[in-house]
Amino acid sequence: MQRYLEAHGFTTVGLSNLRRYTQRVFPPRTVLVPGPRGRTAGPAHDRREQRRRVTAALELLATANEPGVVLDLTS
Repeated sequence: MQRYLEAHGFTTVGLSNLRRYTQRVFPPRTVLVPGPRGRTAGPAHDRREQRRRVTAALELLATANEPGVVLDLTS
């Protein structure tokens, strides 16, 4: 989906918690996040963590000048 949108002029950023798949697929821009699959936006009801992840994604969207950038929030 990201590649399709990028090909049509839209800049994208994705959230991922699967580092090895992200490295294989090489999406345009990615924020790597900790946690189990299905909770890339953060744990349920944890607004602080959800805000941190979404803010990081928006900052990456605004600052990444070229595709392939990965921001790692897992450490």
